[in-house]
Amino acid sequence: MKSLYSWLLTFFAIMFWMFRVGVAVFDSVGVQTGIPIPNGLFEVILLFTTLACIVLIIKRIPFFGLVYFLSYAIYFGMDLFKYIMEFMKTEEIVWGVEEYTAIFVSLIAILLSFGVLADLVFNRHRGNNLGDKKTDWFFKGTQYDRTFDERADRNEYKTK
Repeated sequence: MKSLYSWLLTFFAIMFWMFRVGVAVFDSVGVQTGIPIPNGLFEVILLFTTLACIVLIIKRIPFFGLVYFLSYAIYFGMDLFKYIMEFMKTEEIVWGVEEYTAIFVSLIAILLSFGVLADLVFNRHRGNNLGDKKTDWFFKGTQYDRTFDERADRNEYKTK
């Protein structure tokens, strides 16, 4: 992860995960946060899946970016689809803050997961250690390697 865009997306994904953990904990305790949880059991499963995916996204594995996107698109997309169908069905919409917050959170989740997937697929810095041109001439070259003759001490002493 050499680009700032990758770091920021991963940082926002971690922040969103912590936000969802807080919402799930408050919902399980019974505190009203104003953010509805469509399915409590699936939310907990999604939180553990997301945690594993974020760790492997940091390691730049594109498959887990796809798993992250698909799990968020299915979970939050169904909730978003429900609100869109309700919007299309009725002429007069009387929604409260809770519905608008759920739509906003669902949009943020889907866009964030799509951004992470797009970063993993299209970023030109795919590996963790791509090397640095400033130091590769010394560390990857053999010109400055130490040469031994018959008098050299070849014992590798361990220091504590």
